[in-house]
Amino acid sequence: MASTTFTNSTGASASDDHSYNVTVSGITASEVTNMRFEIDWNPDEDCGGDALGSTCRISSPRVVSGWGYEDKDGGEARTDVFNLTSGFTGFTFNGNWTFNLVDDDATGCFTISEARVIVTHTASATGNPAFSMFVD
Repeated sequence: MASTTFTNSTGASASDDHSYNVTVSGITASEVTNMRFEIDWNPDEDCGGDALGSTCRISSPRVVSGWGYEDKDGGEARTDVFNLTSGFTGFTFNGNWTFNLVDDDATGCFTISEARVIVTHTASATGNPAFSMFVD
């Protein structure tokens, strides 16, 4: 198996509601075995932020859910991960995948440093010229 990582590392300043995009291209659904969505973010405790009540939904071009917290507080920087391991038939991969990070407590302190979409695929994907330029 091989993997391809698509990254947005432009960062996003403090807010209650982020829509943060990672552009994915060159993906063929029949060759995908796993997608891993990662986001590096910080609920800055110095301005009252914490992870309690935060949610992240991943969508567009297709909603794949995400995660939420009701019991994880503190302001330390963190990386959160969501894996999608099946259901790729008829899936649309290419486009802007949106990480929507929301602070339900409305403290306005969430910042994002980077988000990644890591696609694991069969070795045959490297034979696709449009795909091979992205292979790690």
